[in-house]
Amino acid sequence: MQPRLRVSILVSLICLLFIGGARAQTAPGPIKISETVVVTANGKEEPVSQVGASITVLTREQIEQRHALSTIDLLRTVPGVIASRSGGVGNLTSLWVRGGEASYNKVLLDGMPLNEPGGVFNFATISPENIDRIEVLRGAHSALFGSDAMASVIQIFTIRPAGGRPQANVTIDAGTYNTKHLAANGGAVRGPIEYSATVSRLMTDNREPNNANRTTTLSGALAGRPKSGGLLRVLGRGEFGRTGTPGQTAFSRPDMDAFFDHKDGDFLSGWNQSLGTRVLQQVTYSFTKTRYRSRNLVVDPPYTPTFGTLMAPFQFSDFLYDSQVNVKRHHVEYRADASMRPGQTLSAAFAYDGERGVLTDFRSTAAPQTPKRNNTGTTVQYESLAGPVSIVGGVRFEHNGSFGNYVAPRAAISWLIPSKNPGVGSTRLKASGGRGIKEPTFRQSYNPSPGDLGNPDLKPERSRGFDAGLEQRFGHDHVRAEVTFFSNHFDDIINTGKFDPVTFGSQYFNIGETRARGLEFSGDVVAAGGFVLHAYYTWQDSKVINSVSSSGSPIFTKGKELYRRPRHSGAIQGQFTRARVSVGAALLFVGQRVDTDSSALQDATHPDGLLFNDGYTTVNANGDIRIARRTSVFVNIENLGDFQYMEPLGYRGLGRTARVGIRTTF
Repeated sequence: MQPRLRVSILVSLICLLFIGGARAQTAPGPIKISETVVVTANGKEEPVSQVGASITVLTREQIEQRHALSTIDLLRTVPGVIASRSGGVGNLTSLWVRGGEASYNKVLLDGMPLNEPGGVFNFATISPENIDRIEVLRGAHSALFGSDAMASVIQIFTIRPAGGRPQANVTIDAGTYNTKHLAANGGAVRGPIEYSATVSRLMTDNREPNNANRTTTLSGALAGRPKSGGLLRVLGRGEFGRTGTPGQTAFSRPDMDAFFDHKDGDFLSGWNQSLGTRVLQQVTYSFTKTRYRSRNLVVDPPYTPTFGTLMAPFQFSDFLYDSQVNVKRHHVEYRADASMRPGQTLSAAFAYDGERGVLTDFRSTAAPQTPKRNNTGTTVQYESLAGPVSIVGGVRFEHNGSFGNYVAPRAAISWLIPSKNPGVGSTRLKASGGRGIKEPTFRQSYNPSPGDLGNPDLKPERSRGFDAGLEQRFGHDHVRAEVTFFSNHFDDIINTGKFDPVTFGSQYFNIGETRARGLEFSGDVVAAGGFVLHAYYTWQDSKVINSVSSSGSPIFTKGKELYRRPRHSGAIQGQFTRARVSVGAALLFVGQRVDTDSSALQDATHPDGLLFNDGYTTVNANGDIRIARRTSVFVNIENLGDFQYMEPLGYRGLGRTARVGIRTTF
């Protein structure tokens, strides 16, 4: 993105916020920015004004307005978050938060861990159906969530049915790239019993040959409240998908037979029970199973990668592979929250993770690897609310089957300063800090393939960081503006070492340390007449601090900016709703970032190949018209300007896409 365009976007954002603030002060309407209740920050329900950590909530209303086909498209508009998808819908999708690696995010579904051991999670494997809200907690939070919570915790909450008669919703839409989508969900509350079920099917060909995606999602939940009190809840979910993987088609011919398929199954059972009036205890058991297979068994003709004036110095041959990863996780957790006195809560939790894996290289004669780990963690947390000040401190004692013992502390403070002038509104100061730890993945420790051979002697990756911010309300709570400074440090980064061009071999090592710091600006405007505006901008300064020479990577050397973490990113979203009509638009921009083409492209000005990826801007639009009491039609347009860009180098982003659909309630 050009600097002038970035400046114009920021100026527009500031102007919109102040114009909205001025209107809100002169003509306040009945709608205000509401107080959000969150769970992820401290493990229990509390208003966000009492939370010192940085957290963003995507509400059910926002999710329904966007009509997204992929959950990652919902997360792109969160401050500090950068998303990257290797092609169309269904391809490998990664998330970088505040300078952390793509595996530094703990992903939860109703409290159930979804990511593989070591933090790996492909966001293409979870569809946006049946999502009530998403909470994105930024920072190192292993004190509460154990291994893998290095840079963020992303918790997805499923929809629970409302009371009254049984109700069902059906959505059907279709559009560009031969896309067809069907989703249906229903449920009810009948006395002490509640139940719900969801089914969806997505089919799209995407823009490249051999990039078709077919995904089916099934989920269901059952909950009951016995006469003795408490809540028993059971949740099940399955997602099954297959996607063609043509490769870096911006540089070369598509691979016409390669594919990736996944089969995921999740089960959760939980019990909440009060003991008297001061203690709430909860126990959960969850089981998650992830199986994915990547295959390319047909030899395609050799090719020479090219891009504009750049050309590889030699021909490339097709690389055949057939590998499968099968991971299971048993997770048991007990937590008790005790009210010591008014405004003071002492929490204690114990968690066990039994991690089991099978790593198979079907093109190798070696036996499959069958790694396993048993991990335990004990957390103690104290929270105090004294008037406008909320303080929380906690520590976790982690014992991991890979790296042994580790102690992870955290602390946070929030100070809400009320205002006597309702036109100005309250001020909130907040700060938090903590440590994170991440076990190596099974692949990093035990992979049998010589192309990226595992290393059982790897040390864990570690993080430490803090943030501090200020939130200000204006215009009778019609305008909110927030700025947060963050600083993170990451040690013992794991990646493959230097590639051997003779044996085509490489092995995982701890190759260095990095740091990232920056500023996050965000704001909301709720104006009279049904107009809502959300905006954010993130400035990030990242750097490689140390790099082991054996890594052999031109982009991971001391002093370089971090891979795929742009210095500038941001978004502006506006939604107008009145009577039967709702229309909205969103602008997303991602600045230039370090990247690599992996194809050895060269010309006179790029002797080391492409080491940067250009910035890009996309504009999306949506519209919804209610044509009957329970039925509406909608249109969703993404990349309205048909901007040509690559998220990872070599993988072209989708062009202009349009979908039209209908949603009805029975």
